[in-house]
Amino acid sequence: MSTIALPAAQPPRSLLPDLSLVGVTLIWGGTFLAVQTALQWSGAFAFVGLRFAVAALLALLLCRRQLAGLNRTELLGGVFIGVILYFSYNLQTLGLGHIASSTSAFLTGLYVPLVPLLQWGLFCQRPGWLAWAGWRWPSPACCCWPGSMASASGWAWANG
Repeated sequence: MSTIALPAAQPPRSLLPDLSLVGVTLIWGGTFLAVQTALQWSGAFAFVGLRFAVAALLALLLCRRQLAGLNRTELLGGVFIGVILYFSYNLQTLGLGHIASSTSAFLTGLYVPLVPLLQWGLFCQRPGWLAWAGWRWPSPACCCWPGSMASASGWAWANG
């Protein structure tokens, strides 16, 4: 008599990781409007400088044991990356003074599909199928972009 092996029961999948991503995305998206509003009372460099100072203090308080173990190379690398991020955030914040917060958020979010393409172009590492799926995700939104040829032709067609 042969026995049939049944697959092992899978533990129930937690929704916490997915809900966490949704929550972080909502918070991240909301910061564009908050920053644009804050620019009414502050300049971009002062505002970003204050954000970085608060983040540095929180990092020192919450991760002081891990930070104490950094060697000189790691510390210099962190400072180098921090300076690049500071000026990148400043450019984005300056841009928020001139364009809609939704446009800035959309353009910033394009780093997600661009990273696999840069990986392929710079490091000759072909992206996997999930990266291609992520690359295709924002493509329909680009067709609806205000001022784009697809958006203009769609408006003309709808409003004849």
